[in-house]
Amino acid sequence: MDKQNHMYSLVEEWKSSSMTKGDFSATKSVTYHSFNYWVQKYNQEHTPKKSKSEVSFFSVPDKISENKKEFQTKSTDCKAILIELPNGVKISIYQCDALNLSK
Repeated sequence: MDKQNHMYSLVEEWKSSSMTKGDFSATKSVTYHSFNYWVQKYNQEHTPKKSKSEVSFFSVPDKISENKKEFQTKSTDCKAILIELPNGVKISIYQCDALNLSK
């Protein structure tokens, strides 16, 4: 049995167990980092890839929120999205037909 088949069989064995990767790899005399590499490789090869038709979108609000006064628009046809990352960083993305950035 080659190394890849051996490691994939260990990954499948681990997936059917209730053990953590660390505990399982210790019982099989494999380093955690090596085992974790093979788990990721296994998942990449065994996870079905999404086709372009399976891409999903989400709706964006129709108007920029009232507290965003730095953007004044000539048109009310605007969309905005706010992304908040776990580290507290906030990313605002705006799409408007016409922007008047002068105050």
